[in-house]
Amino acid sequence: MARGILFGTGVSIAALICGHAEARDGDLRRACAQEARLPTPDDKTGVQFDDMVAERAIELCRRALEAHPRDAAVMANLGRAFSKAGDSKAALSLIERAAAAGSLQAVNTLASMYETGNGVPNDPARAFALAKSGERGRNIWLLGRLAEYYLNGTGTPKNVEAAIATYVRAADLGHDGAAKALADHYRFGTSGVTKDLALARKWYQRAMELGEADAIVALGYMAEMGLDGPKDPVEARRLYKLGADRGSGWGAENYAILLQVGKGGAKDEKGAADYMRLAVDRGQTGAMRRLGTYYRDGIGLERDTQMAIAWYRKAADADDSDAMVELGDMTTNGRGMPRDELAGREWYRKAAEAGNGAGMRKLALGLASSEFTGVPSDNPAAIRWYHKLAETDDPEDAAFAADALAEGKAVPMDLKSARKYYEKAVAADVADTARPLVETVLRDNPGEAERAYALKILIERAEKGEGWALAALAHPGPMIDAARLEIDSAAWRAKVAALTDPKVLTDVAKALQSGKLAKQQFGLAVQYAKAASDPSVAKEYQLKLMMDLRLQEAAQRELVRYAETDEFKALPEERRTVFLAQFDTPYMFNFNGDASHIPTFAALANLGMKEAAAKYAWRLLDDGKGDSAAAMKWFVIAAERGSADAQRAIGYLHSKGFGVDKSAVKAVRAWEDAYRRGRAMRH
Repeated sequence: MARGILFGTGVSIAALICGHAEARDGDLRRACAQEARLPTPDDKTGVQFDDMVAERAIELCRRALEAHPRDAAVMANLGRAFSKAGDSKAALSLIERAAAAGSLQAVNTLASMYETGNGVPNDPARAFALAKSGERGRNIWLLGRLAEYYLNGTGTPKNVEAAIATYVRAADLGHDGAAKALADHYRFGTSGVTKDLALARKWYQRAMELGEADAIVALGYMAEMGLDGPKDPVEARRLYKLGADRGSGWGAENYAILLQVGKGGAKDEKGAADYMRLAVDRGQTGAMRRLGTYYRDGIGLERDTQMAIAWYRKAADADDSDAMVELGDMTTNGRGMPRDELAGREWYRKAAEAGNGAGMRKLALGLASSEFTGVPSDNPAAIRWYHKLAETDDPEDAAFAADALAEGKAVPMDLKSARKYYEKAVAADVADTARPLVETVLRDNPGEAERAYALKILIERAEKGEGWALAALAHPGPMIDAARLEIDSAAWRAKVAALTDPKVLTDVAKALQSGKLAKQQFGLAVQYAKAASDPSVAKEYQLKLMMDLRLQEAAQRELVRYAETDEFKALPEERRTVFLAQFDTPYMFNFNGDASHIPTFAALANLGMKEAAAKYAWRLLDDGKGDSAAAMKWFVIAAERGSADAQRAIGYLHSKGFGVDKSAVKAVRAWEDAYRRGRAMRH
């Protein structure tokens, strides 16, 4: 009975044994492909290069090749595994045989080897020829490589049109990376591709459909920034989360930032910290730095300075130059570690050498002026760094360098370089750079051409409605008079008199109050401020006029009175802060006063003004005869708000032992901090 069942179908034992062997051999090839093949949309079997376990892949593919010595796919997979293991010689032999046998995966790998010179002589032309041979095939990786070769001119003349067409074909075949790369080129206008935000959006959407998580985040960024449409933080937040949930570290980082600040939805600092950790886990270097800041400032996490330093170091080790700047700040200020000006400068130098503009700014400033820090100045080096700063891609850096070179305090004045850098900033529409450009031109012994150039800028800016230029043309100051610019001031005064735009009128008032290009006229400034229909601006100019007339005590009393009015209290919080900050200066509080001034100082200190808090503390101290503990409390508050005077006072209290243990070391440290605060205020 059993015999009949076994042979009733007419299948021989030999055939069954053969079929089992074929199944086993098929299993070997499948196992090899799973461990070493490069996946494609047509066949997702395989593994990405970085995820391959070379030893296991080599063992399985060797066994598969022994069973199928002429199988091009197995040869290509084994060659790829050897390449992962770093055995270029073994990889090359197999990959060349596989390519010759028609494996497009092998052709792609071989093209990469000739492009980079990995195990073979560097030969871009050969790399291009290999990539070109797969142009009509369906291997998306080879098509993506060919598109890059066309775009970069690798082994062939640069051909943007062919590059775009090849990217499109690869994307149509399911290459999410090609779709995103094409979108990136359209978004940034790079490599000769004409910038087109609508096409960028189209190809990001295609990449998103193909599963590219970072393309989702790129669409979110476009929504957040208002690229190719209105700004939409709600949509940006949704897309960032979607990208993060699909595996994007960039998406997790951006979503965390929006959670942190409450943009596009509710503020959630705990959630921000969780997503920032997720971004770190996915290798986002910037997220490491931001996680350090979360620990430093206690954002969604318990404040922990040592953890902050640890994450800043991890980010810096991963070449995040912003983290280097953070470490420079913490080292220089002795936050969480011993204060070390020299080590701080070295962190700034590392950041600067990596091209970081903030690092260059701080390094140049430190090199130019390091009195009382124990670290030698190096003015020539500072000048070199200011010039390097001006050459970065950020026009704001050029403006910063121009300010330093035009001012001529930290480094010697260089008006010609300042002019060049201001011009770069103006060309990029950096705010408040046209005015100092005109001033720089007129200060540099202008000839006829330079005078005409300055006048041209003034007129262009005035016609655009910029208040400083209108004020200069309507009420020329000494600088314009000295340059003998021919201006029909009466006509410009008539234009200013007809102004109704509050912002422009306010800017005109500011220009008349500062008295640089425009003639200084306080009374007229107040009139224009009132005309701006913002009572707080009119009050601002009234107080500034009192200060300029050296009526500080009266100005302080008026400020206290105004701060108690409903008009002031009705202002937005940001406007109140800005308003008070304009008068929170050492000049406003350049007298010690007596007991009668205590209520005024106290009232202004309670409004958040740092210099008022320092003066209040001095009066409480009464040269050691008053309440030293209360004085120290207010000196600390004032110092935390940024008062260099308060920081100096803390040193004084330590040197005298007023309300604290007498300590020369603590006194010196406090005075060093006072110097730094004062230097920071100047810059």
